[in-house]
Amino acid sequence: MALNFSIKTNSVRAQSSLLPRRRAMLKLGCALFSLAGGVAAVAAPATVQPDPAMVATVAPAWKPLPTPPKNAPNIILILTDDVGFGASSTFGGPVPTPNLDRLAKRGLTFNNFHTTGMCSPTRAALLTGRNHHAVGFGMIADTNSSFPGYTSQLPDDARTVAEVLHRSGYSTSMFGKGHLTPGWQRALTGPHTQWPTDIGFDYFFGFLAADSDQWRPNLIRNTTLVDNGDQPVSLLDKTLADDAIHWIHQAKADYPDKPFFTYYATGSTHAPHQAPAEWIARFRGRFDGGWDKLRAATVTRQKQAGIIKGNAKVSPRPDGLPAWADLTKQQQQMYARYMEVYAAQLSYQDAQIGRLFSELERMGELDNTLIVFMEGDNGASAEGGLEGTTNEVRHMSKDEARFSPAEIADLDRLGGPHSYENYPVGWAWAMNAPFPLFKTYASHLGGTRNGMVISWPKGISSPGRTISRFEHVIDIAPTVLEAAGIKAPDIIDGVKQRPLQGLSLSDTFTSVQPAPEHRTQYFELLGNRALYQDGWWANTAPTRLLWQEIASLNADDYKWQLYDLNTDSAQATNVAARYPERLKAMKDEWYRQAKANNVLPSRIFAPPNERRPKISRDEFVFWGTDVHLPWTHQPDLQTGNFTIEASFSIDSPEHAAGVLMATGSIMGGWSLKLENAIPVLYHDATEAAADVFRIAGDMPVSVGDHELVVIFLADSKKTGSGGTFTMSLDGKQIANQHIDRRAIRPLEINEMFDIGMDTGVSVIAGAEGWQKFNGRIEKLVVKQHQIPNTGH
Repeated sequence: MALNFSIKTNSVRAQSSLLPRRRAMLKLGCALFSLAGGVAAVAAPATVQPDPAMVATVAPAWKPLPTPPKNAPNIILILTDDVGFGASSTFGGPVPTPNLDRLAKRGLTFNNFHTTGMCSPTRAALLTGRNHHAVGFGMIADTNSSFPGYTSQLPDDARTVAEVLHRSGYSTSMFGKGHLTPGWQRALTGPHTQWPTDIGFDYFFGFLAADSDQWRPNLIRNTTLVDNGDQPVSLLDKTLADDAIHWIHQAKADYPDKPFFTYYATGSTHAPHQAPAEWIARFRGRFDGGWDKLRAATVTRQKQAGIIKGNAKVSPRPDGLPAWADLTKQQQQMYARYMEVYAAQLSYQDAQIGRLFSELERMGELDNTLIVFMEGDNGASAEGGLEGTTNEVRHMSKDEARFSPAEIADLDRLGGPHSYENYPVGWAWAMNAPFPLFKTYASHLGGTRNGMVISWPKGISSPGRTISRFEHVIDIAPTVLEAAGIKAPDIIDGVKQRPLQGLSLSDTFTSVQPAPEHRTQYFELLGNRALYQDGWWANTAPTRLLWQEIASLNADDYKWQLYDLNTDSAQATNVAARYPERLKAMKDEWYRQAKANNVLPSRIFAPPNERRPKISRDEFVFWGTDVHLPWTHQPDLQTGNFTIEASFSIDSPEHAAGVLMATGSIMGGWSLKLENAIPVLYHDATEAAADVFRIAGDMPVSVGDHELVVIFLADSKKTGSGGTFTMSLDGKQIANQHIDRRAIRPLEINEMFDIGMDTGVSVIAGAEGWQKFNGRIEKLVVKQHQIPNTGH
């Protein structure tokens, strides 16, 4: 520190006469400064020589960076969505998946691999290596209760394999579908608890919900909503592959010798089934023979290829599912196109994943990359019902008949941006060949058996083999850790970790004939239960199928069955009457397993008082544009009365355009906007022409400040009921119109409630639909109002 005492005078003599006084002041100042501890700042710095002995004993102060074991492999986990065991060509199916075929030839094919039977539970079990109820995911993330096995909250004592690898020196990334974040934790500003970046991933690019539109998805990068601009880009499967390849390039540029872990979870082939038109065209006419012939042909190929036993007996078509020959020609035509779209989506997905494989090969990384490819997180889905659907909202409200004959005949829209389809249940039955039933039925192999391929050129000997030993999704985490040479930690952040429940599959990598394992594994979803034990399978029979009316939700009403999978590999012959003692013992074991893993108390659907309270309020206030609420946090415009109050300003006539507020999509949603300066409210109850409502004002807005008010008075308390709109601009009524219905909910669940724009799939088709507001939004308020009890 330098001291500068300066005294200004008018003469040299005056300055000279002050020198003695200045010296005295300087001495006094130095003395005072010394007393204040500042001598070192005034005096010349002294050179201090460190004591060599002391230096030798002082450890470096920085924290050491974690270092993975030498030659640890890159690791990629691939999990596709709703792909049945008999869909992919790799497992005898009708859909060509050449890149998965290629992977199988240089790796191992697992034909006895099991998932939990549903989305979130499988993902939780995969990443933690523990049973899904044991980590709070007895159901999907959107449906939960206060019981320990159903909270949708990952416990601190079951950290993910991603976090273990991250703490061991791996670069970690995730792409695609999350579906492990409960709805109440999806707000963009956080806290980002249980988002991918909170559970071990350095980088995330994808979506948090159960499904997403493939053409114009709302995507998250790390914790930020991605602005998808004013034009559609590539399909989601291509976008994910592009981003994954770029991230790997960046990771290897940052740390050339550091291995990476990538979890790649596609949203396809979960609904909506969407694909490029040219890919759909490749399958034109391929499925005109129907689901009965398709399933039979798949079973024949599976037997010929040794994927299933040659003497396997196959269960018949489920009761209530019509034979293809009994359908009308129009039904056959439309249902065949549904399947063409599904096949195109799965094949297109395989092509995009193949690009990732080719890039790893080009970079010289493929040989030391462990790839675990799980073809499906559960069996094929029957959620499309007997007839299939191009819109989930319309399907849920049982309004398929609202389509006009012309719209039904427009098959070319299927798979495109204006459809949100899921195929009829007959195709799901065919895609699950040779097994019975579907996704969500944890009691049956059609719900839980999925194909898997593992490739690791440097770590697998005698590639091309098929492994028929029972394996489960909880086995992947311990397999990955053993391959990386990393021990699962006993304690993380001071919390003792519960043991992994899965078993490593690494013995299959080097042993041509891996030893069979004595194995017991429980299954449960929505009251459907099963137990595998050394080749035997005990299970409950469902009280209803998805397209049937609910028969019973009482767990005691489910009847138990028994199958010997050693001789009956496709679960076709119930032998419960022949082996009652074995069945009783397995039922007792199921209850022991259920108690140990928090399956009990079991609830098929938790009563409202047992669920986490919804984030609900009657008033939503938005200050400015580019503000977004996720589906679970949005105002309810489907039930009761509501008011929208928008305060905005226009600074020039050309800026009197764009979206003020929007939610949902063309399949079901709302958009309040200015069109050529005219206030307009759109509501799509569905995408059918009869269900698209437009309420337009009769006067334009001018330059300046404005107050726009929309009031909706419902006809009844019923969700989706019609009602009357009144629109006012600056206190003057400009529109009054009645509509006969509303959407029962906005579609789809990955859409946002947007202010000043319409992200994702727009409510209005075309570029005008997502045009950003050109003026300034000062404030927008949405108020929900209860309907008085007046007998309606």
